[in-house]
Formats: sequence, C-alpha cells, structure tokens
Amino acid sequence: EGAVSQAELAVGTLVVLGAALGLAMLVPSVVVVWSLVGSTVSVLVAFTLPTAFFVAVQRMAGEPPGAVGWLSRACLALSLLAVVVCSAASALSLSQETLDLAGEDTCNQ
Repeated sequence: EGAVSQAELAVGTLVVLGAALGLAMLVPSVVVVWSLVGSTVSVLVAFTLPTAFFVAVQRMAGEPPGAVGWLSRACLALSLLAVVVCSAASALSLSQETLDLAGEDTCNQ
C-alpha cells in the first residue's frame, strides 16, 4: 500500500519529460524561459521562502502569533502577490516584444 511501483515511476517520468519536450518545442527562445524563471525565482528566494520558513518555525515552536507573527504573515502574503505580479509583468513584456517583432516582420515584407 502507498508504495509506488517501478511502472508508475516510469510512466510519471515519461509524462514529465514529454511535457517538458513539448513546452521546449513551443518556446521560441531560451530568453523567454530565463525571463519568466528569473522574475519568479528571484522574488521567491529573496522574500517568499525566508518569510515562509520563519512562519513555519514559529508555528512549529507553538508560539502564538503576536505582532511579529502577524507581520510576518502579512509579508508572506505580499511576497506571494509580488511573485504573481512580477511573473505577470514579465509575461506581458515578453508578449509585447513578440507582438512588436511580429509587426516588424510584416512591415518589412
């Protein structure tokens, strides 16, 4: 019970690799990947993860959430919002660049 068989692991691995291959074939440039990953991971590493670890340690210690606890939870919520906003801004910027490049191609023909 609960143990995963080798066949299930193999199928799961093939699904993940197939999805990664499909996405890699659809992405026009590695710059797109760098931009999206960079905008998301930088905020996660700088703000979200340290705050989440602090909240988790506080919770594991059984301390009641005082002013510092509520402030840290507010910072965690704001950092998660920042992840979404930064990722969306990066995606919007990339889509705008793609549209600009497409417009240049049609004008030059």
